[in-house]
Amino acid sequence: MSADQPAVTFLCTAYRTEDTLRQTLDSVLAQTRDDWQLVVVDNGPSDAIAAIAAEYTDDPRVTLVRQPNQFAWGGVNAAGRHATGRYVVVLHTDDLVLPRFMERLVPLLDADEGTAVLAPDAYYLNGSGLRRHTYREAVPERYRDGGPVTYQQLIEGWVPYYTALVRREAWEEVGGFRDDAAHIEDLGLWLDLMTRGHVLRCLEEPLTAYREDEGSDSRGARGVEVMEQSWERAMSAAISVHGSPEDRAALEKRLVWSRHRRATVRARRLLLDGDYAGARDAAREARREQPDARTRVMATALAVAPGVARRVYQARKAVERRASRLAGRTPLESVSQVPPSQQG
Repeated sequence: MSADQPAVTFLCTAYRTEDTLRQTLDSVLAQTRDDWQLVVVDNGPSDAIAAIAAEYTDDPRVTLVRQPNQFAWGGVNAAGRHATGRYVVVLHTDDLVLPRFMERLVPLLDADEGTAVLAPDAYYLNGSGLRRHTYREAVPERYRDGGPVTYQQLIEGWVPYYTALVRREAWEEVGGFRDDAAHIEDLGLWLDLMTRGHVLRCLEEPLTAYREDEGSDSRGARGVEVMEQSWERAMSAAISVHGSPEDRAALEKRLVWSRHRRATVRARRLLLDGDYAGARDAAREARREQPDARTRVMATALAVAPGVARRVYQARKAVERRASRLAGRTPLESVSQVPPSQQG
């Protein structure tokens, strides 16, 4: 290991994040350790993105790469090709790392040569600031003991947060992000590493902030549908070869839930778009997969009074968005404003 080799290379791909890019880059500069490298990929290309990133390139630790859009996986992998750090960290350019991210994680992974990935917890960040709960607070206690991540954990949906320390040799072994895992690039990476025998662990300490998408319900619904399809392909392929009988049984149960969720989300999306016939068909499909009370009520409402159901759903979503914004803490105006647990 070279004395001047950075400990961490942050892989940042930027596409339509002009409003948040500076805050992300500032969060790297605010690290309490300075042995980092930052690779920013203008994945558009966008003159505005490039101009913002260029403000930071006087620092020799910062590299700007410009390329035609190659989706999220292509942007991250392009950054990875310039990485020289012992560890790589995927940092989307609307998210943040808190000041002690490197200070806490690097020594732990340095001391644990048998682990390839160490993933911290994350705060949720919305327009009002940091929300009170974190990414891993919903994870069952049995998966919060610091033990290796299991296939069962991934099947149940408790996926390690993506802004994690990954050994660069392990990243390069699997080729970084897949090009066939839309919206689940992190899960695809974790599966690729695990099927090659690498160990992943989680740290129950929030050291990052994840910005919640406040986009349209229709656009978000399409993303969920694509994500569930990608999830089914990736997980089924891994478990069919590497999973235990218990893993395969758990997967079959989870696939029913996934197909139900996909049909339910499609029904709601089509309802919002005014396609009542399509919404009814999707609701019937959801009921076939999982005929619980809530799904039966949805299917009945779409069959009897779709217009009323649409208005009720729109009102409910508006209330949920408002409640989410009000759940924030004091607005995070700069990366120096961090919760007490993160302060020296």
